[in-house]
Amino acid sequence: IENEQVPNDAQVVGQAWEKSNKDGSPDRRFGNNRQFPVLGYGVVEFRSNQGLNEAYMFSNQETAREFVLIFQYLQNSIRNSPSEARDTNCPNEPIALTSPPLVQCFQIPELPKISGAHEYTLVLIALAGLAFWSIVEAQKYGIISLKGQKSGGSQLQLTQPTANALPTPFTMPTLPTAANQSLFIERVITLQNAKVRTAPSASAAVIKTLVIGTTLRVYGRSSDWVQVGDEKPFGWINERLLRRAP
Repeated sequence: IENEQVPNDAQVVGQAWEKSNKDGSPDRRFGNNRQFPVLGYGVVEFRSNQGLNEAYMFSNQETAREFVLIFQYLQNSIRNSPSEARDTNCPNEPIALTSPPLVQCFQIPELPKISGAHEYTLVLIALAGLAFWSIVEAQKYGIISLKGQKSGGSQLQLTQPTANALPTPFTMPTLPTAANQSLFIERVITLQNAKVRTAPSASAAVIKTLVIGTTLRVYGRSSDWVQVGDEKPFGWINERLLRRAP
């Protein structure tokens, strides 16, 4: 319920009264009763076994969901990295379903310690190497050429490159789209016949009951409840009734 300024990218999902009865109707005892919009915000939670527990709210829930998908893709990429990039003292046990998937035991290699006296030398060497590489590449594609002189030196001459000689422009790789998001979306399987509820609570209304072995996508978490669905979320199931899909 938003009683302040409504963000431009937020989705209005309902209305609520400032003073209301238990059934949601306005309390007629208040003549200046105001109506507030109910917005569908996105919440991203970060938790770890070391004690990290933070939550961030986003005005655009679709943007928050896209961020989570890309972040999970990054986590899976790190998990599949070579073993040399991991801390050998960390266990390789699977992450429990009760905790969201987080990057485990990945350490950035320590940078070499270089004294201040050699910093300028390294910069000059780097610039000289860059200049040499530029000349070599320009010769490869016919942009410049070196012609000898009688004095034994060489002369730098610019030439007009041909269209076929130019290198192919580099294009950034694209992130997975909706068509192949299944590569990194978290999935779970029901351990028994499971009731799907409208909210993360045992007292919430039951939408339907899924049979054992049903595979679902995970769209969110709240305490010990998991928001599940297929192409889009449709309800909540207690995590004790689920296990992570292989």
